[in-house]
Amino acid sequence: MYRHQVAVAVAVALVAGALAVAIAGPARAWTLPSQTPRAADRADAERGLTQPILDLLGMSEAQILAERQRGRSHVDIAAARGVDEATLLATATVAAKRWLDPRVAAGRISPEEAERRLRRLPEHIARHAPPEPRGARR
Repeated sequence: MYRHQVAVAVAVALVAGALAVAIAGPARAWTLPSQTPRAADRADAERGLTQPILDLLGMSEAQILAERQRGRSHVDIAAARGVDEATLLATATVAAKRWLDPRVAAGRISPEEAERRLRRLPEHIARHAPPEPRGARR
């Protein structure tokens, strides 16, 4: 009888642990590491890249991410908010140039790389697949 109680207690603990990982795991994946000055600068730069689009659409990052995970493209999301593709692309292009120009000036990326990224922007905006999680790229 005692062994049965111990086995049940261990099983319950394992199930509870698995549930905790399943529930907290995705949330922890989005938690920022401790903010070093470099990480904070990068976060500010990324906000500068995405904030104009968030403002245009009147949405939060979480709302857009949820829509993307449902298979909707940025164009689909914008259309549902009454924003046409040309306006979305123009806003994204201005934000991207504002983000890329200082990096080209500092020599962190080449002008050719910046131009390649700008050329790919319309494709990225129209893509229906959800974005890859950070760190998933090779």
